[in-house]
Amino acid sequence: MTRSAFEPQGNVRLRPDRHKKLLNGYPWAHKGDLQSADPGLEPGGLVRIESSQGEFVGIGSYLPEGRFPVRLFTNRDERIDERFFLGRFESALKRRPLTEWNTDAYRALFSEADGVPGLVLDVYRKRLVVQVRSLGMERLREAWMPALLKAFEPDSILERSDMAGRLEEGLEPLVADLYGTSPDEVPLTEGGLEFRAQIRSGPKTGFYLDQRESRALLRASVRPNDKVLDLFCFSGAFAISAAAAGARVTGIDLRPGGDPARQGARQRERDRSELHRSQRVRLARGGPRKGDLRLDRHRPSGDLQEPREERLPQMGDLEAGVPLAPGSGRGWEIGGLQLLLCA
Repeated sequence: MTRSAFEPQGNVRLRPDRHKKLLNGYPWAHKGDLQSADPGLEPGGLVRIESSQGEFVGIGSYLPEGRFPVRLFTNRDERIDERFFLGRFESALKRRPLTEWNTDAYRALFSEADGVPGLVLDVYRKRLVVQVRSLGMERLREAWMPALLKAFEPDSILERSDMAGRLEEGLEPLVADLYGTSPDEVPLTEGGLEFRAQIRSGPKTGFYLDQRESRALLRASVRPNDKVLDLFCFSGAFAISAAAAGARVTGIDLRPGGDPARQGARQRERDRSELHRSQRVRLARGGPRKGDLRLDRHRPSGDLQEPREERLPQMGDLEAGVPLAPGSGRGWEIGGLQLLLCA
């Protein structure tokens, strides 16, 4: 990458007063905010952002036909190079209180929120999973990649840029090893519980790391022997968290993602949780007994190793008696049913 790629290639001027929000932390300029742009600007390249009076506002990437034509990197007049990204990464790490979270897996970079628009990074111990969501960040690979290696010292870096939003930026989906070789699954610990994340094939980067606080809240809310229904449970992390608090849990999902969670869970959580696969979920008002779950023609999680899509219609429905947590007042009202959890 040439030196000029780290510096603005030209200027973009905003309409009157539209610069104020960018000076107050807003990360984008929309099409309606733009007054003019220098001719010949390359899509995804860096630009100098100016107010309507020509005053300096910041440095950002420019994609004239993109959903966000201008993505702000900084309000300072500085090069967007390896040193810039290293500073951003180190600052982000200082804001992540890992000892308080009691976990070894976390989201380290939240794109615009951490001043790196279009870059998302999840950390699973010494394994990194990165997503590149913008053309501007794509063009700066040679700046942020060495900074990642210095800041995190990983064993491997996997890119999971397979989200549909890349097409809006003119980019093709990409799944590739950027550094080392990443396994299909990785272990992680959260709140004393052990899980496994499918980082190559699972949704997002393999685990919903941004739901950590919600799982902790659930675990603190349920009582021993509460009955918990976890719909669309994916890896079963919510179900296992509730089981750790003594609840009796049933998880339902279309994808075969429950087995890794149960394999990582301790025997106590496995004994108190059932993860099933079903194409349809039917919530019925009647049941054998109030507070009971009835599963018809279900397939337990042990049968999920070899899913066959054409057999899904035969896998049965879920029927739930009402209410799941009588009198608890801690559920959601869905279709006349009180559910303790629907996640």
